[in-house]
Amino acid sequence: MSTRWRIMFGGAALLLVVLAVAAAAALAVLGTDAVHLRAVAFAAAVTGGGAVAGWIAGRQGRGGPAGVAVAGGLAATLVRMMPLLVALAWLAGCEDRPWAREAGGLLVAFHLALLVADLTLNSLVDRGAHVAPGPAKPRPPASADVVN
Repeated sequence: MSTRWRIMFGGAALLLVVLAVAAAAALAVLGTDAVHLRAVAFAAAVTGGGAVAGWIAGRQGRGGPAGVAVAGGLAATLVRMMPLLVALAWLAGCEDRPWAREAGGLLVAFHLALLVADLTLNSLVDRGAHVAPGPAKPRPPASADVVN
C-alpha cells in the first residue's frame, strides 16, 4: 500500500479513535440511560461521518497544483460541516424528543474535538511530507560564482 493510502486510512482511523474517546467520556459524564445513549449515538454518527469524509476529501487534492489543493480544502470543509449543520437544523424542530437537547450540545463538542484532531493530523502529515529523505545536498559556498 502506498504512503498516500496509509496516511489517508491512518488519519481516518485516528479520527475514529478520538471520536470513540469523546463518546466514552460523554457517556461517563451523562450516564448510560436510553436518552443519553441515543443522543451520543446520533452525535457520533453525524460528526464521525463528516470528519472521516472531510479528511478523505481533503487528502485527495494534496500534491497537485495549488488550485486543486485549495479546492480540496474547501470541499473538505463543506463535507465536514454540512452534516453537522443539517443535523443541528433538524434538531431545532425536534424539541419534543428528550434526547434532542443533549444531542445538539454533543454535536458541537464532538465536532470541536474532531476538528482539533484533524488540524493536528494535517499539520503533522504536511510537516513530515516536506522532509527530504536521504542525506542533505551540499550547498555551494557563498563565494562561488553564480551564473545568471
